[in-house]
Amino acid sequence: AIVKQQEIDLIKNMLNDFEHDALEEIDVKTADRLRITSGVFINQEGEVVSTQGKTVVVRLESMNICVAIDSSKNKLMKL
Repeated sequence: AIVKQQEIDLIKNMLNDFEHDALEEIDVKTADRLRITSGVFINQEGEVVSTQGKTVVVRLESMNICVAIDSSKNKLMKL
């Protein structure tokens, strides 16, 4: 079977197998909206509940849960 590069990249992002040097530090504050662009919760959007150091707690509306995300190991995009 032939696997497209786009599919390989998606799997890598889901497994957090990406260049951590490519992570960008973003300034997030409570009530900011984010999209998670890597890891288990890839493509989920939510609102920042709190931050402490590199940990960002995000409320994912689609699942009605809060998750703590290590921003040094996951890609986040501010909306």
